[in-house]
Amino acid sequence: MAKNIAKRSSRKYIEQRMLDEKKKKYDAANRRLRIFPLISLALVALTLVFMLVDWAAVNNSQSGIEVRVTGFNCVAAGLTGNYTSTASVFGDIAVPFNYYAASYLRPLAALSVAVMFVVIAHILVEIFASITNKQGAFHILSIVFCAVQFALFIACYAAALAMKDSEILPGYCNGNPACSIISQAILPALFSLFALASPIFGIVMSRRVKKLLD
Repeated sequence: MAKNIAKRSSRKYIEQRMLDEKKKKYDAANRRLRIFPLISLALVALTLVFMLVDWAAVNNSQSGIEVRVTGFNCVAAGLTGNYTSTASVFGDIAVPFNYYAASYLRPLAALSVAVMFVVIAHILVEIFASITNKQGAFHILSIVFCAVQFALFIACYAAALAMKDSEILPGYCNGNPACSIISQAILPALFSLFALASPIFGIVMSRRVKKLLD
């Protein structure tokens, strides 16, 4: 009887040790998963830098860029409703873009403001995920945010290129065939797709870590 009790106690002790070891490995691996929301945070923060590129510009194939507005110029105009100022924060938004393409500029500014708020919300989510080291749902949220950012940046790109149908080329450029409307808003769109790698890989690794408790 005493021998059986001793065996059971020994078995329970071994099982508990194995569970404790599994838990220790799980906790260590789970702490390492914090790197993924941190990577996502860095990538999303870099997206803001891409808003410094030319959202819309008049390019002369003979002399280069003549006038331009960046993503931040469009955000400033969209938030303030000021499309006529020549202050540096607005770039060349007054002339020629507002003067010759007002009906094209306002949708571009509205889209720019929308994507700015989405990026800021995404940054806040990644900060919270980094602090709490919560996985799973936050990775799904990150994927959703990246997809929305991609769609909005593409919309900005399309809205900027649509200015070729405005009066900028025939009016401001006097119909000069060397002039064209270009946009670099495609760059943050592509970067948003690249940023998807972190949460997707994070989901895969999270599932692997959970198996350590099986």
